[in-house]
Amino acid sequence: MNWARAKWMVAISLLAVAAVVVIVMVHVTCSDQSRDKESPQEEWKEIDTKKALLRETRVDGMLLLSLGFTPDGKYICVSSSKHFDRGGLEFYNPANLEMECRIPAICGDLLEMSRDSRYVAVGQMNSVWIVDVASKKIVRELNPIAVGFHKVEYPSALAISPDGKLVALSGMRPSVHPDYTIRHMMAVWDTQSGELVEKIDFDGEQHLGISMGGLAFSPDGTMLAGGLASGGAVVIWDSSDFHVLKELSYRDQEWQTPRMGLRPRWIGNGTGLVVRGDNIQPRKGKKIDYPIDIWDFDKGTLVSRTPSPVSGREAISPDNRYIACCSGGYGTTHILSMTTGKRLGCILYHVYDGVDRAFSPDGKLLVSGEEGAGSLCVWDWQEILRQLGEAK
Repeated sequence: MNWARAKWMVAISLLAVAAVVVIVMVHVTCSDQSRDKESPQEEWKEIDTKKALLRETRVDGMLLLSLGFTPDGKYICVSSSKHFDRGGLEFYNPANLEMECRIPAICGDLLEMSRDSRYVAVGQMNSVWIVDVASKKIVRELNPIAVGFHKVEYPSALAISPDGKLVALSGMRPSVHPDYTIRHMMAVWDTQSGELVEKIDFDGEQHLGISMGGLAFSPDGTMLAGGLASGGAVVIWDSSDFHVLKELSYRDQEWQTPRMGLRPRWIGNGTGLVVRGDNIQPRKGKKIDYPIDIWDFDKGTLVSRTPSPVSGREAISPDNRYIACCSGGYGTTHILSMTTGKRLGCILYHVYDGVDRAFSPDGKLLVSGEEGAGSLCVWDWQEILRQLGEAK
């Protein structure tokens, strides 16, 4: 009798478990259907890589960190980590992707070119190098630690003036506070003499994230823009004496101060700025992920704010209509509309992580890089636009 009762109890327990599983599955299915109705799946085009890929070369043994075209379009410059077999600053000919020069002593996360194509600046936690493009020689090595930078933290932003005479670097400085609050600073050097021109310690504080998201000299070199998340503003300094000319404020009653760095880029020959951040959180409602903010510099007003589906370091097309970037370190190249923030298409080609993308100055080429046993690729940008239905 006890055996029969036990069998009945086991059977009832199994039925109860089955009923719970069915209820959960029905709930999950209904929830997914509800989400699909509320947020329809984003539509974008996958680029036909056989038609769009012009050239490719292997970068085996390289941890690629940054890349970019020289403004005259003559070289693709690639910076990689010294901790891998193949590290250094490399110069490639975009016409055939043959490497013309490697400087193994120079390795860094940050890479910028002067507008006159004369200099390349590369920065990492211990050094900033200024390289003459024509001779491929180091003309100046600067020591950030000597002016107060943290000796084990990587810098957050680098900029070189259009004429190559000034280089600016931002990053952390050692904390002297018991709560270990992160504090930041910016230094500006004269590239010819190596003398420190300006040093600014920021009053803003934050416990997490990068305070200075980006630095950018204006096209005429008279101004320097820096994105301060902890201060809730993009600050524009006069590059002659570094007094503050203007602040594009992210502090107001509607929006909370961004937690992560703001990355400013000049557009319209210096009449406006594009600013990207990781997220903008309203005081009420949903946050805006990875917004594309366009500011009118003269008026100091926000012209438009558009959410975008991906983060990542961005490359802006020369006509200021498109953004190319990777998200979360993955090798996919996302193509976004500058005006709508919509993802128009993706290049699904690279296997390994990639951290940077760049457009040629004439707007005909897009270059993408991939770390590890990956590749460096040159793409036909006009063919990509044709596939996206964006060609003029």
